[in-house]
Amino acid sequence: MEIADVLDASFVFPIPDASYKKYIASISTGMDPSVRSKMLEAFTVEAHRIADLYLALFDRLRKLYTPRRSLVLHERDDVSLRLFYEKREKYLRRQPLKYFSTKTGKEESVKDYITFVAAPYYFWGTRNLLQVDSIDEADCARKCAKIHGKEIASRSILFPEMLSENGVDTMFNAKREHKIYV
Repeated sequence: MEIADVLDASFVFPIPDASYKKYIASISTGMDPSVRSKMLEAFTVEAHRIADLYLALFDRLRKLYTPRRSLVLHERDDVSLRLFYEKREKYLRRQPLKYFSTKTGKEESVKDYITFVAAPYYFWGTRNLLQVDSIDEADCARKCAKIHGKEIASRSILFPEMLSENGVDTMFNAKREHKIYV
């Protein structure tokens, strides 16, 4: 948000609550329906609680930084989420499903991560995109640029991912016992 403010650019921050729900729903299809329903309900409550923490943070940051336009994309913003899904559809059809993920159950959530980079283009027609993110998202940025072709010019500022307790793996890739939780 600070970089968008300095550049007088638009800013989109995606909260992946809907993406996580898609993944959990996909990999739990074989569960007992009543257990699955309760699990998905509990997961939704927790995902919304975490999203609310991010939304509160961005309300505070909006008092410090004033990018040209800003949007926090999340599951409970039905209008923005629906527009995001509609605008990206023609780009997703350009690639086979295996392009997005070879792991069953992850395809839909991975599509979200790949196309989050293009959200300013979908919402406001912004063609010059700058992704500021973790280096773990480099592959998503590359795939997003590929599926959008010359319609967007995408660049990234990627920062290193924090190491886990074992000092070798990043937090994302670490085994559960080595992750550091705040």
